[in-house]
Amino acid sequence: EAFISLYQEYKRESGEIMKIQPATSEDADNAAEQKILCDFEKSAKLLNLRKTYYHRFRQILSPTQIQKMYDAERSAISSGISKGK
Repeated sequence: EAFISLYQEYKRESGEIMKIQPATSEDADNAAEQKILCDFEKSAKLLNLRKTYYHRFRQILSPTQIQKMYDAERSAISSGISKGK
């Protein structure tokens, strides 16, 4: 139960980060730059979130269990990307 509520909190926060959108621009180069900078910002925020939650997950899970959770997330994301193509 502790894991489920913590994981839901983690997923909610990561979902909010993923909703961050770059500033719009009519100029193609400026739009590309805004997207790249936005992607950097999201990556940094997600990394910080994962570091924070690692310590919280570590109180209830072993490092092996946390790694399996991260692997399952990556697999689900990859599967979703493959189906979207």
